[in-house]
Amino acid sequence: MRRNDFKILKAIYDKSEVCVKDVIPMVKRKYNDHRDFYGLILLVKENYLGYSHNTKENAPWDTWTMTLELQCYSQGEGTQRYESVKIPNTEEFGNNSFFYIETKGSIFFHDRIEKRWDRFLTPVISILSSIIVSWIVANFLSRK
Repeated sequence: MRRNDFKILKAIYDKSEVCVKDVIPMVKRKYNDHRDFYGLILLVKENYLGYSHNTKENAPWDTWTMTLELQCYSQGEGTQRYESVKIPNTEEFGNNSFFYIETKGSIFFHDRIEKRWDRFLTPVISILSSIIVSWIVANFLSRK
């Protein structure tokens, strides 16, 4: 996962859901077209994030259509058109469309927290056990 995608996922995880208008500025723009949104859509397709798609048609859509729609939102307020997608009022639709954390995204962060604790506790337990064993050896076994 790229660093920018991780930051977006973390921001949405922290808030549970984020309006599309607030997510768009978080996307790192390299090409300044629909291709910039593939990382974000990958998080949706892999079920890390959910997207409350709120267009007029409400038709099932693919990665291509998702990226075109997000490009429309990124162009500003009012009626926006990008290639085959037209959004009549990005202000209205942008306030009613959200990215939210899905189960896989939540599990991803819970696993990270668990791994962090494991990385911390393993050396602490190892050091404590070696101190205890050396104390036992020094005090009980060396007396013989």
